[in-house]
Amino acid sequence: ITSKSRVCSFYTVGLRCPKGDPCVFLHCPYDKDTLKSLLEATVHLIKLQGVFDFGYEKIKGSKLEVVQQAVAARKDGGAERSRICDDLYNILFPTHCHQRRLTENFTSAREVFHKFQGDAVIASSIRDYAKSLWESASHSEQQSNTDLLLKIYNLFRLAKDPAVNFSSLLASTE
Repeated sequence: ITSKSRVCSFYTVGLRCPKGDPCVFLHCPYDKDTLKSLLEATVHLIKLQGVFDFGYEKIKGSKLEVVQQAVAARKDGGAERSRICDDLYNILFPTHCHQRRLTENFTSAREVFHKFQGDAVIASSIRDYAKSLWESASHSEQQSNTDLLLKIYNLFRLAKDPAVNFSSLLASTE
């Protein structure tokens, strides 16, 4: 997702942006069409990355030279997938406001969540991203960082994981 799709951090905290017009970030809330487009693009990127990862796993053991070059060029696909999942999280749970335009009524909220909650590739990507966030956090962060806990909890809820999985993560730190 491009920087023009992200909200300026000065706008997020209610300050005037010192850069003014040359700032590459948004200085207003998203409109409904922009939000839907961002959401659809992000969901499609996660699906595409998931299909690519699946194909990569199938061919990485091949002895063909072309495949070996492709495997060598692909250093860390997990980082890209994590970035895209983080973009999805930031669209649904922005720092500057609640996305009321996405969830104006029950029908629009159901439509938003239906875009990705029925897809196994997306659920798996979100679940893997949540687990990688948890594993990369230090022990003290796992116990005290409420922002991290809320983010991981929300990610598990987006992936429609049972609460037991989140509870087991919490129990593992004690």
